[in-house]
Amino acid sequence: MLNALPVVDEMADSKAVAEALSTLPGISLEELSETAELLQRVDRKYLVPRDSAAYLVADLAELGARALTIEDRREFSYLSMYFDTPTFGLYREAATGRRRRFKVRERMYLDSGLHFLELKTRGPRSLNVKDRRRLKPVEIRHSLGMRQTAGGQGDVKRGALDDGDTRIWLAEMLLRRGIEHAPIPAQAGVDSLLPVLNSAYRRSTILQPDLARLTIDRDLTLAPLLGNGEHREVDEVVVETKSGGAPSVADRLMWHYGVRPIRISKYALGVASAFPDMPHNRWHRAMKKVGEQ
Repeated sequence: MLNALPVVDEMADSKAVAEALSTLPGISLEELSETAELLQRVDRKYLVPRDSAAYLVADLAELGARALTIEDRREFSYLSMYFDTPTFGLYREAATGRRRRFKVRERMYLDSGLHFLELKTRGPRSLNVKDRRRLKPVEIRHSLGMRQTAGGQGDVKRGALDDGDTRIWLAEMLLRRGIEHAPIPAQAGVDSLLPVLNSAYRRSTILQPDLARLTIDRDLTLAPLLGNGEHREVDEVVVETKSGGAPSVADRLMWHYGVRPIRISKYALGVASAFPDMPHNRWHRAMKKVGEQ
């Protein structure tokens, strides 16, 4: 095990993470879901160079971690479409740290065609709570590059929220999770949401020895769907631990390396990059790391 997390130059092998993942035993989606679904969890995020993430995976392999494996694949293409009001009200609530805020996204698993609308809220003890509604399958298209997958302006109307039943489900879930709206304002608030940003990336999921999850997202592309903002391609890897509360094995490894959690949101990073006049002090460290400051 290493005493420090190495950082290598940008010209190093771009397949370093995939090669490290290949050394881990596999675990099926069914077993992973039964063992660590974690719809209520504490998330800790880190932003690291690609090869530094590979060293972390190698250390976890020594400790008995396993990688999600489906049909011999260990990296999977994701497309997330984020919703907000025309004035970016949800983004602004996050930027100011409002406690009872929420996030809505439409998530597409491009290798399997699975498709969900997801609502993320904050529950007791700062646990993140995720509710999701299954939608019609989407076209399987993992062969597309991340920039092409992310799409751009004019690709969507209201996405999943074109459907009235889905809007009703979302309003009901907001009320159930204690978001401070009466029934009519909650429905009206949902009706005001529209797609504002796509994010596309490749994700690998690891079951840690302590049964916490770890995800590694790379080749992140952010594409605004409103205004004149341009695509943003992020070279760094987003590493995220998902545990029931206590720090996971990977968290302790990262802290041992001297790497600390960072406040980062793919949605916030995409909006702040495309619209520099938006408040973004909350994500200053992350933006500095990716060269936006």
